[in-house]
Amino acid sequence: MKIGIVVPPLLKTPPSGYGGLEQVAYDLCCALAAKGEEVTLIAPVGSHAEGCKVFETIQSPEKTDVNWIQLEYDAFMKYQSILTEFDIIHDHSWFAFPYLVRFDEKNRGLKICHTHHGHLDWNVKATKPEILPVNLIGISSYMSSEYKTQGWESKFVYNGINLQAYKAPSNVKREKRAVFVGRISPIKQPDQAYAHVWKQESRLMLSADHLLHQQKSRTSTLSENSVKKAADLQPSIWIARRKKKQRWWRAQWCLSFLRHLRNRSDL
Repeated sequence: MKIGIVVPPLLKTPPSGYGGLEQVAYDLCCALAAKGEEVTLIAPVGSHAEGCKVFETIQSPEKTDVNWIQLEYDAFMKYQSILTEFDIIHDHSWFAFPYLVRFDEKNRGLKICHTHHGHLDWNVKATKPEILPVNLIGISSYMSSEYKTQGWESKFVYNGINLQAYKAPSNVKREKRAVFVGRISPIKQPDQAYAHVWKQESRLMLSADHLLHQQKSRTSTLSENSVKKAADLQPSIWIARRKKKQRWWRAQWCLSFLRHLRNRSDL
């Protein structure tokens, strides 16, 4: 099967440091190619995926404080002509530009599904019938339930993880530590992780660009008690590239990493 996988043009795939969506799409490309599918990764210049073809769109800014919709439009103008070559298109972008090709009547049967990696701000009432069905996929049951309140029907599929990338060597000594992967945001419920760690007398360490107390304005729904307990745990703050983070994870030294906490970016 010929599969086209579209990612946003903000970061290269795979990401050099931060990049949840891009890492998920990369792992998916590699896994499908390993199963014998003909996969094309549609991504910014410099992207790659083992066993896959790559269609390069535009140069990525390698940051997120930019005009997202303009960049996605610019990338779409590069790749729109090749979409009809695929048996199925799996879109991971934020604004779902691939669906626009269905406005051409001869492309109405083009098979497209869209995995949305965060909150949805699309207007369901403004959706044109020409682009349907959307075949929307959430990354959790919670996100799918959120989409339903906005009028969107969806399935949900949890993001896959390449466990081999984080497999601990046999000589690694395990300690009583917990792993929280996500950004410091109320919707990620880090207070639940802190509360559990506190009860179990385990250790919780964070890798972030900003200290927890600097993010209190972004965690307004967290209880002061939870924040205090988190501070009492004296989290270690690490900033590093992905390979080093993987080594820390193997030894359970590093528990979560966040590169751009001020932007709407999911890990």
